[in-house]
Amino acid sequence: MDPDTPGNQPYTDPSGNPILTLADTSWFGPAVTWPRELYNYPFIYFWRQLDEAIAAANIAGMGPEILGDDAWAALFESGALAENADIRMRMVTTAGFAALLEEDDQLGNPRPAGVFGDIGAIEMP
Repeated sequence: MDPDTPGNQPYTDPSGNPILTLADTSWFGPAVTWPRELYNYPFIYFWRQLDEAIAAANIAGMGPEILGDDAWAALFESGALAENADIRMRMVTTAGFAALLEEDDQLGNPRPAGVFGDIGAIEMP
């Protein structure tokens, strides 16, 4: 990910295995701190890139939500993806999820105050 460093620079999972493909990405807990764990960056990066690609496509009817439930359901069917059988999609709807908002980001800067917060943000130095 460092454009000034030549060669492949993979992130590694908690066991030290390189994360080289989308199938290697995963959600690594614990649930309270997963966004700040470096080995979750490829997972977050993938979803951020997908979100940006969808926004750039200017799909009619998509506003600030960009990838809402209806759009998500139209993109994939449940089960293994045709391009990689190791990736399986499943839609689950839950009610009452709450995320713990930290007061500071990974660099020690105060997070935004108020009702909203960035629970999936990765701060780059």
